[in-house]
Amino acid sequence: MRTALSRLPWLPRAAVCALVALAVVCGTVAATAHARPAPWRAGQASVSAAAGITSTDLAINTQGGQVFAAFRIGERIEIARTNLDGVEERRWKFKPDRDTTDIAISPRTEETVLSVDDEHLMVRRYDRDGFRNASWETGFNGLTTDLTVHEVTREVNATVVGDHVYVVMLTADGVLEEARTTVFTGTYGTLALGPRRQTYVAVENTIDLEAPGAAARFTEDGEMAGRWDLEEPPVGIASGIFDDVFVVTRSDDGSDGGVYRYMDDGRLVTDWRLGAVPTDVVVDTEGMVYVATLRSRRHMMAVTKFTPAGEWRGHWMALSRLYMPVVERAP
Repeated sequence: MRTALSRLPWLPRAAVCALVALAVVCGTVAATAHARPAPWRAGQASVSAAAGITSTDLAINTQGGQVFAAFRIGERIEIARTNLDGVEERRWKFKPDRDTTDIAISPRTEETVLSVDDEHLMVRRYDRDGFRNASWETGFNGLTTDLTVHEVTREVNATVVGDHVYVVMLTADGVLEEARTTVFTGTYGTLALGPRRQTYVAVENTIDLEAPGAAARFTEDGEMAGRWDLEEPPVGIASGIFDDVFVVTRSDDGSDGGVYRYMDDGRLVTDWRLGAVPTDVVVDTEGMVYVATLRSRRHMMAVTKFTPAGEWRGHWMALSRLYMPVVERAP
């Protein structure tokens, strides 16, 4: 196709091509400048694959000192294994044979566990080469919003949203052990396992509270031992090593998020902002906090390392398609 620029004899062909390309880019940028993505929510299966990352998970192998960042982008699952300072050791990917609502990593075995049905909890487990080696029908109805795998026992725990938010406990072989109601009602739930087998749950849009969310601690026997309101909707929760718990939240417009550190009775210790939308949080054996955040309209994923007080200690890209991967460490 000939353009008005191409009819100018004094303009070299290369310059014409460059100007046309620049016009196309500028038009694309202008068309999308005012289109903000919807607030990201972990396990949100309804997000289009074209929107980028739709599920994430962070996990730590405390024995090997490794961080696993897993995510679903488009039709594939990708996992990056780094050391505690973000130096990449291995990366692998595979395409599951079913759509997923959430993903989790088994840190010791490097298996990937997926929930694969919107209406009830169905679990599939893939080995470190991406081959499916187990599939479980639990018979438990509801939308799975968060999965976690116990580092040592490989037990699978999930939050399932139905008439209430439930915590469903499965053995490493997929046998349904117990399903506990959290007494919360809401649209989303996330959970973490404590060192004494206590369970922490954070819930969004609870009906019985005016706050945007709530969190609670349950004993090994399932008794509620503490409950507190959250200032923003939660997207992830992790147990610390000082009888504390970390909750990551997102702002209402989906443009920012924060980390809130509580004692396990709900007393707020400290909090800090991230400048990006978080999706998950984990804590290592030294108490260091690792937060996954999404950037570039859900097409990039970063991991940032903090002290328990919120002091920055490092930053690296788990997924970077626009720039070269960068690892930054504290001086």
